[in-house]
Amino acid sequence: MGICIRLIKDFGNSRLRIHIFILFSLFIFFGCADRQKPIKPEVSIPLEPERPAPPVMTIDRGIDKLVREVSKSLASERRPKIAVMDLLGPNDNHTQLGSFISEKLITKLFISGRFEKVLERKLLRDLLVQQKIEMEGYFNEDTVKSVVGKIGIDAIVMGFITDHGSRVDVNVRLIDTNGEILSVAEAEIDKDWVVNNMLQGVKRATLTVAVNPSDVKASVTVGEKVVRCIDGIAVFRNVPQGNRSILITAQGYEIVHESVYLTDDRGITIPLTPKKAFLQRLKSETLTVEATGEGVYPENPSLSLVQKKLMAKRAATIDAYRKLLEKVNEIEIGSESKMKDLLIQHDEVTAKVSGFIRGAKIIEVRDKQDGIVEVDVIIKLGKDFFDTFKQYIR
Repeated sequence: MGICIRLIKDFGNSRLRIHIFILFSLFIFFGCADRQKPIKPEVSIPLEPERPAPPVMTIDRGIDKLVREVSKSLASERRPKIAVMDLLGPNDNHTQLGSFISEKLITKLFISGRFEKVLERKLLRDLLVQQKIEMEGYFNEDTVKSVVGKIGIDAIVMGFITDHGSRVDVNVRLIDTNGEILSVAEAEIDKDWVVNNMLQGVKRATLTVAVNPSDVKASVTVGEKVVRCIDGIAVFRNVPQGNRSILITAQGYEIVHESVYLTDDRGITIPLTPKKAFLQRLKSETLTVEATGEGVYPENPSLSLVQKKLMAKRAATIDAYRKLLEKVNEIEIGSESKMKDLLIQHDEVTAKVSGFIRGAKIIEVRDKQDGIVEVDVIIKLGKDFFDTFKQYIR
């Protein structure tokens, strides 16, 4: 008891306080050390190496690739004269993208030095018109051989564009006069905003459809649009360029399905074929054919006004007879024969048709104020007309 009292009294002693602090610190250190858990070493997981992103195929790089592949796969000894068509697609449409790529191909194929001559697109269209070559469908291996030789070139570059979402696939082929594929090329171009805008820019044109005969009540369908003919003519504006289907219906005539390839504004005349029952009715009745011709006052100061009028009337009459003959040539003589077919096969038919045409009557002459004279003529063809020519039908 006395010892405890003494310790308490001596607590203020500095040495005692130091001893107690040391003992307390040792107690805390060894007590916590027993509860510490071993620390597991960290295991490092190796990271997969980053794969390099595929190179972006811009439209310029894609066109360069097409030029390289077309030139590379062409035999080294050949330097043909070529033309480049507008690329078609997507969906049989002509787009601004197809025209842009075609223009670039013309320039870069010429710079490559692998071709003797590269025809400009507008000059190509002019040559097709001069040779009266109608593009009823887009060129392919079969049709191109009947065209390229006529316009003085050795081969044509043609191609198609396919939309694959984030990219567009461009395929081109170089085809010669024999329909043989000389070289091919392909490029997948990334669809950035420039490419996408050109892809959406579908080129359009005006299509004028004329039916013969013109006095029938016909309806013409192009795409989803239906137009009734006025004086035998139906006009369609803002039609997407490319392959387009035409459907014509008219009472008493066979349904007509035609296709036309649009690269610009275009007009087309389509003859209608009467149904067999309708033909039989025509042959038992009188068929009336009418036509109107035009003549212009000659610009000759030495002629009097009366002389000018007479000459204009004569020109209008000749024009009316010519148009009358065109209509007669489209008349069905048999189930599979038209008058114009007989004219080609039999020389004597021409004289007999001319005899019927000379029997036409002038029913009206109109002297218009603008220096034009119009003449209306009419001819009535009955049973004797068909009996005259049925002997030539096979």
